[in-house]
Amino acid sequence: MRSVLTRKLVVLLLALLGALVALAATRGVWVSGTVTDVAGATPAEATGGEAAPGLAGVALVGAAAAVAALTSGRIGRVVSALALLGVLVVVVVLVVRVLLDPAAVLGSVAGGRSGTTATLPAEASVTAWPWVAVASVVPFALAALGVLLAGGRWSALGADSSGGRSATVAGGSGTGAPRSDWDRLSEGEDPTT
Repeated sequence: MRSVLTRKLVVLLLALLGALVALAATRGVWVSGTVTDVAGATPAEATGGEAAPGLAGVALVGAAAAVAALTSGRIGRVVSALALLGVLVVVVVLVVRVLLDPAAVLGSVAGGRSGTTATLPAEASVTAWPWVAVASVVPFALAALGVLLAGGRWSALGADSSGGRSATVAGGSGTGAPRSDWDRLSEGEDPTT
C-alpha cells in the first residue's frame, strides 16, 4: 500500500477524487425544512454551496495543492502537503457548522434569499450530503500522506535527470551556470541524449 501511495499519479488522482467529491456535495441539498416569514411557514432548502459557502473553493485549493506537490521542489511539497491537510480541516469545519445547527443555516440562507440580512426562524433537518462532503477528506488525507512519505524522493518539474550532471551554458568551458532540462529543450537541445 505504501509503494502505491507514494506514486505521483496516485497522489494526483486522490486529490482530484477528493475535489470532485467535495464539488459534487456542493450541488446537493444539505438542509431542508420550513422557514417562518411574513407569509407563514414555508418549505425551504439549502444546497451545499449555500449552506457551506467556500467549500467549492477549498476543493479547488486541494486539487491545486496536489499539482503543486508534483511539480515543485522539496519545500514546495511540504507546503503543498500542509495545504492538503488544511483543506481537510476546513472541509470538516464547514460541515460541522451545518451539522450542529441546521436551523440557523437554513434561516440564514432563507433570509439572504428574501433580501434581508436577518436569520429567519426555521425548523430544519440535515440530509446525507454533508456526510458526502466529509468523505472527501479521506482522499485528501491520503494524498497529503503520500506527499509527505515520498515527496523527498520526487524530482521537481524540469529538474536535471542526469544524476546531478547539469549541462552548462554554451561555450564549452564548463564554467557557465547549470541549465535545466526545460532550458535545454527550449534552446533546441535534446536533454534525453
